Amino acid sequence: MASNTASVKRLLKAYTKGDFDAFAEVAAPKLRWRQNAPTGYFGFARERNSVTGVKSALRELNAEYEFPRWDAVEFTEQGNVVWVLVKGVARRRKSKSKHRFELAQRWEFRRGKIVRYAEFLDTASLLIAERRIAAKG
Repeated sequence: MASNTASVKRLLKAYTKGDFDAFAEVAAPKLRWRQNAPTGYFGFARERNSVTGVKSALRELNAEYEFPRWDAVEFTEQGNVVWVLVKGVARRRKSKSKHRFELAQRWEFRRGKIVRYAEFLDTASLLIAERRIAAKG
């Protein structure tokens, strides 16, 4: 197993246990962290550029959602980039609504440290399932 993939697996395991400090060990001091989602609905999704900002985003995400299931089912590493396919179940704490989801994560490393992260999720389907927006058509 390549070392960057091993790092991502350790981070995801730490995340599921609520250990956000684990990111500080493997993140570059300045990094670009994006969770691609409309910030009007998902305030935690704004871009972060520091380890402190990333830890704050993760805390905000966990304040809004809990994840009874979070399974990283596929890893692909090419050079300094690791792609991950995650399947899981999210429960919005405020409404208690529960939904299945799939998301893709892109982790970019430089000299063993995370320098960029991007997350891709069908947020429209999630918002419709939570009845926060109406389905059209």
